[in-house]
Amino acid sequence: MTIRLKPRDRRAVAGLAFALAAYGVISWLALPAWDRLQAASETVDVRESELQRYRRALVRQGRYEELGQRLETRMETLESRVIRAETAALASVALQSVVEATAADAGVTLGERTLAPPRELDDFYGETAMSVTFECEPAQLVALLAGMRDTAILVTVRQLEIETAEAAETDASKRLRVSLTVAGLMETT
Repeated sequence: MTIRLKPRDRRAVAGLAFALAAYGVISWLALPAWDRLQAASETVDVRESELQRYRRALVRQGRYEELGQRLETRMETLESRVIRAETAALASVALQSVVEATAADAGVTLGERTLAPPRELDDFYGETAMSVTFECEPAQLVALLAGMRDTAILVTVRQLEIETAEAAETDASKRLRVSLTVAGLMETT
């Protein structure tokens, strides 16, 4: 029994065979490739952010070396302003002489002076403090504080109390009674 197909049926069978072949190609080749592309497209955002981080790191790479050199220079400058003395007593004397010289430059006559015992801040540095009281005009106080900022050693103002001074001969509002505590950073040995 031979089956004779009419040309119309032959075209239908050929179309079916072509459709099956196309389905096989699409399901075994095209769809897996499409799935791989979809998976890759999901990681694009992650890869893009990684690329941006790498680019920023490359741009910053030279800056860290420059920043390290600037920091080292700044540390050398600041360490040159630390009080270096063999003993804590000599460091206190160095602070006292700087405060007295700065006060003399500002035209201030210091009254009572009190040296506090030095205290250790950490393994490398300590602090020595000095309290002074005096009377002056506002401009002299400003000059004294500006002079303290510009001294050869690191000096910080720990406490500052200002009151108006009572004076019979001069205007009381122009004279100030000042109690000042300053501290200097010293190297511990």
